[in-house]
Amino acid sequence: MAKVNSKRASNAKKDLFKTNSNKHKPIPAKIRLKGSIWLSRETLKLIYTNRFSFFKILVVYILIDVIFVLGFSIPGVNASTLKLTSNFKGSLGSLYKGINLFGFVLNSSSSNSSNPAAPAYAAFLFIVLGLVLFWSFRKIYLKQKFHLKEAYYNAMAPLIPYILVTIVVVLEFIPLSFALVLYNYVFVGGIAVGSLEKMVWALIIILLAILSFFLLSGSIFALPIVTKPGVNPVQALRKARQITKGLKLQISGRLIFGIISGLLGLSIIMILIAMSVPTIAGIALQLLSVLIVLYFFCYLFVLYMEIGDEQS
Repeated sequence: MAKVNSKRASNAKKDLFKTNSNKHKPIPAKIRLKGSIWLSRETLKLIYTNRFSFFKILVVYILIDVIFVLGFSIPGVNASTLKLTSNFKGSLGSLYKGINLFGFVLNSSSSNSSNPAAPAYAAFLFIVLGLVLFWSFRKIYLKQKFHLKEAYYNAMAPLIPYILVTIVVVLEFIPLSFALVLYNYVFVGGIAVGSLEKMVWALIIILLAILSFFLLSGSIFALPIVTKPGVNPVQALRKARQITKGLKLQISGRLIFGIISGLLGLSIIMILIAMSVPTIAGIALQLLSVLIVLYFFCYLFVLYMEIGDEQS
């Protein structure tokens, strides 16, 4: 009778766990995460459903950003730049004009502020926005209503642990940054000449980029985890690596898709605006950049909840 009961208990857990006979502890079975398209759809659904709450959060963020980072100076397209692109005719000419104006506005926005402390302000505001959004996501997931002041006040409790985890995540971008530098010197700078030489350098660059995403896939979820009450950075990083064990390749692919889809969407919309109404391209870039940041954070949280649900 005992053997029959044991067999039934084993069958009940068959779909959730595989038994490790050496350690006598259940280990998670292989999990297949939902696809990137589903994650993007759920992200957009979450943003749209709670658009009024996110709108208020982003308005406060934009106002602070304009005051302390941009210094009330928003880059735009001047008359001389419009004159340089006025010779482009036809459909292809309009597209080329839009791409050039988008590049001009993007370059201007990166070197617009005369305040030397602007990058530090921007980094701190980005951290604050992440805390507020993760706090809001969790409230939405728990179906709890909240006010704007609660989001900005209560979300600041784990500020120091969140900063420490953010530093770890930023350090994991070093291989990717080095890959971009190599690409600029080797391909843009023309160091690589022969086909074989280009292939070798391309392989090195790709491997460095993959290394960054592989490292990120094991720790980036420490960002939402550390915002939980009573969780320190070490616990958050340990928990993140635990829930992503065996899923790093799947997570890396979904992170890459999320970044590419967001940046591609931003680029397409900005090119269309630059083609049709170039005078508002600077303002549009600032607003769309904030929306893309919201999309990235929301995409990350949806992926985190997908992993959490699967692992529970």
